[in-house]
Amino acid sequence: MCVGQQLGDGTDCDDGNACTMHDACSRGMCVGKPRICDDGLDCSIVFPCDPGTGCGHGMSRCPCATDADCDDHDACTGRETCDVATGTCHPGTRLDCGDGNDCTNDPCLPREGCKHVDKFQKCSFDSVKCSVPGSTPPSACAVDPKTIRQLVKRATNLIGKSAENRRFKRTMRAQKLLESAQNLGSISDACKNKLTDIDSRIDDWLKMTDCPPAPR
Repeated sequence: MCVGQQLGDGTDCDDGNACTMHDACSRGMCVGKPRICDDGLDCSIVFPCDPGTGCGHGMSRCPCATDADCDDHDACTGRETCDVATGTCHPGTRLDCGDGNDCTNDPCLPREGCKHVDKFQKCSFDSVKCSVPGSTPPSACAVDPKTIRQLVKRATNLIGKSAENRRFKRTMRAQKLLESAQNLGSISDACKNKLTDIDSRIDDWLKMTDCPPAPR
């Protein structure tokens, strides 16, 4: 992951293993520290860590008086609650950090919760290409008027061709088409937000001054 996406050492990443935490790139690999499943409660039954779901605790044996008594201090496991009537803790719902954005990794950090980290360096045109995978117009614009959909389709086609040949002028033409679509009053909020994201990614790429020059 870290090599293919050109991420430097120390960059947040996700190794796909729920039994590791604080994942970060190190020498081209995504490496995490082992997750300690002991929640500090003597009454809790600790199950082996499952790489797919993480730690599991049989919390039903733990007495509690308030929700705070059940807190496992892990932002990724949701909000634990106390059934005051029975004095038992109930686990929370594990966070789903996926943001639906193909340009970001979405790890969950126990102390911070969900994070959304760009997969690609801004010097790489992949930081733009990822926003229109397969040169397909974004689904957020699928129900917008035909005029908007046509502008978006032309723009995404240009981005796809730019990705193949890294053509600077094609990328600028695509940006102008996206801006034309955004300025139409009939555009939906969902489509406009998506086009704004693509537009800003193009801006970031075009403005990078410490990158190798793009072919023109």
